[in-house]
Amino acid sequence: MINNPIARQTEHAERLTLYYLPPLLCMGLIFYLSSRSWVPIPLPVWMIVRDKVAHGIMYGFLCYLWIRAFRAGEARSLTPSLLVVAVCISALYGATDEYHQAFVPGRTSTFGDFAADALGAAMLAGITFFRQRTLPFRQRD
Repeated sequence: MINNPIARQTEHAERLTLYYLPPLLCMGLIFYLSSRSWVPIPLPVWMIVRDKVAHGIMYGFLCYLWIRAFRAGEARSLTPSLLVVAVCISALYGATDEYHQAFVPGRTSTFGDFAADALGAAMLAGITFFRQRTLPFRQRD
């Protein structure tokens, strides 16, 4: 524990930048990508499935970044409630992203995309939950 208040503030700022900035940047990237207009074309079924998988991976990654932020580099186990918070933040952001897309020309807002977002985040949190029960966390990510 550092007793110097300036050193503590510096350490706190570094921790915020290192751990909380990545999920916020990821959210910004998602917003940017969903702001881009696309020419609507009918997609074959395999492309629709691929789109849902991409949604799940992206929001699973966002959930991972929030879990990483909550751990802040410490080798401690996460409580189930913090995992739920990470899933909720990710899923709620997915809902706001779908709402946002409803106003972007050439984009559509679908419940299926939101469901894929939430499922991707929940799956990552589930994997993290069971992984921490079987494997020790490393000191640093």
